[in-house]
Amino acid sequence: MLSEIVIKMNAEADDVLSYFVREVLDLEQYAVEFKDPAWISAKIYCPVERTEEILDLVKHFMVEIPSFGVDPGDYQISVSQLEDEDWLYSWRKYFKPIPVHNKLCIRPPWEEPLGGMIDLILDPKMGFGTGQHPTTFLCLEQLVEDSLEGKKILDIGAGSGILGVAALLMGAAWADMVEKDPVAIESCEETVANNAVQERAGIFEANVLKETPSEILKTSYDLCIINIIAEILVEVIKLPWIKNVRELYLSGIISEKREIVLDQIAKMNFIIAEERNLDQWYFYKLVQKELN
Repeated sequence: MLSEIVIKMNAEADDVLSYFVREVLDLEQYAVEFKDPAWISAKIYCPVERTEEILDLVKHFMVEIPSFGVDPGDYQISVSQLEDEDWLYSWRKYFKPIPVHNKLCIRPPWEEPLGGMIDLILDPKMGFGTGQHPTTFLCLEQLVEDSLEGKKILDIGAGSGILGVAALLMGAAWADMVEKDPVAIESCEETVANNAVQERAGIFEANVLKETPSEILKTSYDLCIINIIAEILVEVIKLPWIKNVRELYLSGIISEKREIVLDQIAKMNFIIAEERNLDQWYFYKLVQKELN
């Protein structure tokens, strides 16, 4: 028997809660059901004997979430028990193939490919970027529309590696993926291997705000993808080497934080070539001014 703890909350709090689940609670299964792009049901699965302990920790953490700069909204928490077979179905049913403009399909290993599309296999596990979240999907939309043939890509905050691998499958020559979370690094390595792009990918465990790997500093990139919360994103695009990248994809920007990103963009040698939004979430493609 397993317990399913469901937290209905603002989607903005998803990244913070998922980090808490894997790092503090040490649990491996975390799923998200999107009621709409702004409101989710986050689902935590734990052994029945740990239910009371986990529930108390979750309740305490939800009170603390605003201190991380995100708003969980008027959240609700509920608990139910599942048989092992029910748990497997309950977890897997939230991960179905995701088509992106009928060009690219993101699918878990247990689902069949959708015909006529480039196939990207992604085991969702801890949810380090599954294509479901609007911030990731906005990046995927831009990737499939742009010409990536022969380009060098850098993905900061790579998570599962979904965006870097998608770029490679869409024709990029090389993708370096940088992630500070060691558990996410394992997920990224698995995604690279599952899609047989190891020979065109580099994976780095690093926090670029503390120390950018020397290999990154030595490489000229055509595109840098940054899909992280706005406060951190703004600090990343202030880094000196960013000015050497030809194009930027910026995502992870909730509407309330949009202005702080736009203020920083205005100080840079880039122009906004594309703006996308999905309900509360915004995406910007930037191009160096001299390239426009």
